[in-house]
Amino acid sequence: MGGTITFQGYKAHRVNGKYILEHRLIMEKHIGRKLKRNEVVHHKDENKLNNNLDNLVLMTKKEHDAYHTNKRHLEEKVFGKSKS
Repeated sequence: MGGTITFQGYKAHRVNGKYILEHRLIMEKHIGRKLKRNEVVHHKDENKLNNNLDNLVLMTKKEHDAYHTNKRHLEEKVFGKSKS
């Protein structure tokens, strides 16, 4: 399928002269529309290169932020202080 890997570790493809992240392209094709500004595509397994549809979840930015905040708090409870 080609493309390039961004410095953040995501796969991207050139579309109409600009790079679009592959996981966003896949989700847009699946839902039949462009993503809204407040929507993000989350990788369930946190592998930024695993863009299989069953690994992707459409969330609002607010839901995504809350997910990672809750996950971080749980990890701090289980593993002690933050993993810096």
